[in-house]
Amino acid sequence: MKRFGKSVIAVNKANFFVDDDEFVSLLGPSGCGKTTTLRLIAGLERADEGEILIRNKVVNALSPSERDVAMVFQSYALYPHMNVFRNIAIPLEIRKMPKSEIKERVESIAEMLGISELLNRKPRELSGGQRQRVAIGRALVRQPNLFLLDEPLANLDAILRHRMRGELKALFHHINGTTVYVTHDQEEAVAMSDRIIVMNSGVIQQIGAPEEVYKRPVNKFVALFVGTPQMNIFEVKDIKSMKSVLSSQKLSAVEKLMHEGRVEIGIRPENILFGKGPLSGEVSLIEPMGANLLVSVKLLLDSDTINVKLFVSNTMEVREGEILKLSFKESEILFFLNEKRVEIESQDQQNSDREA
Repeated sequence: MKRFGKSVIAVNKANFFVDDDEFVSLLGPSGCGKTTTLRLIAGLERADEGEILIRNKVVNALSPSERDVAMVFQSYALYPHMNVFRNIAIPLEIRKMPKSEIKERVESIAEMLGISELLNRKPRELSGGQRQRVAIGRALVRQPNLFLLDEPLANLDAILRHRMRGELKALFHHINGTTVYVTHDQEEAVAMSDRIIVMNSGVIQQIGAPEEVYKRPVNKFVALFVGTPQMNIFEVKDIKSMKSVLSSQKLSAVEKLMHEGRVEIGIRPENILFGKGPLSGEVSLIEPMGANLLVSVKLLLDSDTINVKLFVSNTMEVREGEILKLSFKESEILFFLNEKRVEIESQDQQNSDREA
């Protein structure tokens, strides 16, 4: 646990582990506590409660230099008066390693990162992507127990950022580096991570593989935060209006849930079927997205007009104001009770479980 002052709890009872050679992302909105968590691991912040273990050793009382971790910051933090060689070599120089070994390590890392020809340049002579490689090289050259990366791609343009995340994933897989990576970009976390830790307001919401977090979010926050565009979520107010969406078995289960609190249904845009079905709605907005169109539809459901988003091929002729026929892929519908996801089995599933 980490507090700032008497009233602000930045990290609240965060409990997780990272396996050797695993790439784990801390994902969440700004101010959720992910960077503070990283700084606690690095020793740049002191925990008010709890233990931090690295290689099964409690490190709470150790300084950052004693924890054998390497941290890459969002700002690169390069020394402007030193060339690239010295910027990468400085951790080894501080340890007073032999010059020949320093030279060998730096040149090997530079070749791995594709910056061998830049070793004599100063940071001001480098592009953003090149500076990022230098910052990563300085971390790699130490060969630490743990790599900590705090939004290292945030300052890059979209194209370079996409390319660098692929390179980073391949690099850390190649060196078998145990890594904790902070990002607010859910696409980045999904693309790069073995597991994702989703945080909000200092509290861990869910830990799981990217596919698990995407398909089986534990609550409404995770469902909305992970996935672009966001999941469609709406409240069930009248069970009768759900007859066009749910089977009779699930209708019965949802009706029972409504006696326990607020029930909501979630469906991702890619799981709304277009062209036929029991639902109809008016197209209110069309957004081109490469090979697909993201279409916003005003749907009359549950005695209310709700907005849903769906994908259709950009070869389809869809116009604003047009009335579309839609259906929901029932197997992909998620159910939330008081913002926590709950499982609802169909009668066929229940019968199968009994027979088993």
